Amino acid sequence: MRYLLVGFYGKDNVGDNMLRETTKQHILEVDPLAHFCYLTWEDMILNRCDFASPDMRPDFVVAGGGGWFGEDGFSQGLIYSIFLNAKKYGSKIIAYDVGVNVIYRDDSRVYMQKVFDAMDLIIVRDQISAYHLKMIAEEDVTVASDMAITYPFARKYPRENKRVGLIATFTYAMEYYEAKIRFFLENGYDVSLIPFGDTSGDYPRYEILRNNIDDSRIWIVPRIHDMQNQIDYLLDEVSKCGIIVAHRLHGMVAAILTETPLVSLNYHFKMFELSAQGGLERYCVPMYNVVSELYIQEWSKYHYTHLEEIVGRITSDYEKALVDIKMARELLTIQALSGKQRFQEFIHENMAI
Repeated sequence: MRYLLVGFYGKDNVGDNMLRETTKQHILEVDPLAHFCYLTWEDMILNRCDFASPDMRPDFVVAGGGGWFGEDGFSQGLIYSIFLNAKKYGSKIIAYDVGVNVIYRDDSRVYMQKVFDAMDLIIVRDQISAYHLKMIAEEDVTVASDMAITYPFARKYPRENKRVGLIATFTYAMEYYEAKIRFFLENGYDVSLIPFGDTSGDYPRYEILRNNIDDSRIWIVPRIHDMQNQIDYLLDEVSKCGIIVAHRLHGMVAAILTETPLVSLNYHFKMFELSAQGGLERYCVPMYNVVSELYIQEWSKYHYTHLEEIVGRITSDYEKALVDIKMARELLTIQALSGKQRFQEFIHENMAI
């Protein structure tokens, strides 16, 4: 069978690429002869998807990741046109590992209803996404957790308890990250700056941070261009750290997957939900995705205080932090496997048609 995987793949976003590789593995377990092709955001805009051609016609279209289902009516219109075109030629449409934001704009609401009406199977990664979906559509939905938590990982290196890994998102002021890094340096930690989102954008900013602080204990994890090696290499680097400070959803996933004690800087409900699903609320600093000079000043103070508090909580009882992160991995894996089972059952049922 032919599978078209739709997502932000091949764009140096390690979290999304990890989801792609996980999705492929889940498909291969039920269809070992599966043939894969990929549709990126750039392909959609340039209309590189001629389903009329038998060579381009998939049996299944699998759309993964929450970014496809956000507030942008333009992107939703593109998604809908892709799905509708594929269904015309008999493709089954699956949403796998989807996060659904609350929809305020009328154009987005209309497109979202159409997008989900076109789907044959919907698997969301949290209860809030399921709730948001019910506000705009009456589709049946399976609730799991982030599928990337099932990515195969085995520890190869010992943990360095006095090393902190920072997985940043650069929506916020650079001074904010500088304060966090200086806090750890002052408390005797080495700091690894780990790119896990848009790595092409992360590296220049990490260089600025390192140059501004000018401390030999700061290390930027080198860039690897091969996708599979990049994922495994960065997970290994995460696993070497004693603590991970994550400001990205898949930074959280990487910490949980490698069972590395975590401080989560939550900027979106998807991070709150993952924390709750894994029982990690006590290791989270709340944060909202709003940017302004006043916001940075207020929340930098708030974060600095709470970051220090949570790090103290981890270091004062490190064994408990290890037990909690291990339990989180087990809980989230169980939830993810329920979604994986439904996904594989659907593929198996429709392979015979």
